[in-house]
Amino acid sequence: MPPHRTWTQPEDDMLVDILTELTLEGKWKSDTGFKSGYLKVIEQKLLDKLPGAQHRE
Repeated sequence: MPPHRTWTQPEDDMLVDILTELTLEGKWKSDTGFKSGYLKVIEQKLLDKLPGAQHRE
């Protein structure tokens, strides 16, 4: 099991912004939730917008 990681407020805010962005784009949203592959898109957007966040413990 991976270690627990606590997100910072800026990381939380950025995640909400990215989820909103994906929803408004319409390309990743379906009637029952997000389409397959959306997690990789979120991960890449987080890395682009918050460089170095993945290395914080």
